Amino acid sequence: MTNTEKIKQSANLIKNSNAIYLFGIGFSALAAQGAQIRLMRLGYKAYFFSEQHTRVVSSHLIKPDDLAIAFSVTGDTRETLQWLSKVKENGAKTIAITNHSRSPITKIAELILFTAGKEVAQEGSTLITEMSQLFVVEQICQYLHEIDSSRIALAKKQISQSIE
Repeated sequence: MTNTEKIKQSANLIKNSNAIYLFGIGFSALAAQGAQIRLMRLGYKAYFFSEQHTRVVSSHLIKPDDLAIAFSVTGDTRETLQWLSKVKENGAKTIAITNHSRSPITKIAELILFTAGKEVAQEGSTLITEMSQLFVVEQICQYLHEIDSSRIALAKKQISQSIE
């Protein structure tokens, strides 16, 4: 499957989900939170929890009509793998956004989107890597505009009325 096909499939999963839960640690948490804000502004129920206990609780409560998107540059962050495994066990759809094709996360998630970025030994990933994760999210959002324009238009209208 090409990257474009994966982007389209991801957008369709988002469109057809009751709620979207986003998971990540460190810089990947920043990308997950950015994705949450972006998806909410398009009219989707998107959730990101920064507190560890709340993340664990949410992963246990996800239902089959929900979607989980896990962000992990390395694809082997223990907590992210645990959340994603629990979500999958609950029957929800799963997407992983990662840099590494042979990482453990690729064995758990149903749909894998690869990013490009640079890791610097002891420092871990860089902000460029997280920007590449957000770039993938933005590609998904662009396709959502094509396939779910009425929901997005309504969300924009509701948001603009509330901030005027």
